[in-house]
Amino acid sequence: MEAEEEREQMDVEEEEEGSEVSSGEEDEAGEEETAKKGPLQKVEFSAEEERLRFLLELEFVQTLANPNYLHWLATNRYFQDKAFLNYLKYLNYWRQPQYPYCLHFLELVQHEQFQTELLNPKFAEYIHSNTFYHWRDYKKNRYRDAYLAKQQKAGQAASAAAPATESAAPQ
Repeated sequence: MEAEEEREQMDVEEEEEGSEVSSGEEDEAGEEETAKKGPLQKVEFSAEEERLRFLLELEFVQTLANPNYLHWLATNRYFQDKAFLNYLKYLNYWRQPQYPYCLHFLELVQHEQFQTELLNPKFAEYIHSNTFYHWRDYKKNRYRDAYLAKQQKAGQAASAAAPATESAAPQ
């Protein structure tokens, strides 16, 4: 858990460094330097740095599927830290179809009510048990849903064909 916390802190610090805004108290030389550069420029990373960043973000996003870790984040007031909340928003790019189920929690932890509920250990237990049952029954439920969808399509096709047949029949 300690290694996760260190990586998380590194990610938050990287996000803070990338989102620093001038307070207007810079010295004149600093203002000239900023004026020369113009708007914030994209930092180029080597392929190895990009790979490492990807792996760290992947590991962090996967930890969001652990209700006990979410409870720990809530009790340690991470959800009250604007930099951390901005980092969570940044991680939304992971919410593409090819990424895992834990991304559902990435969405949930961005809601204030969910963050508040995570302070309660019983809520973390509730999430844990529901996640367990989701995965235990996932395959069976997918088969059931596919079967019901197939039945519904067949029923709709039959009901669509029935009026056409009735109107075509001679009277």
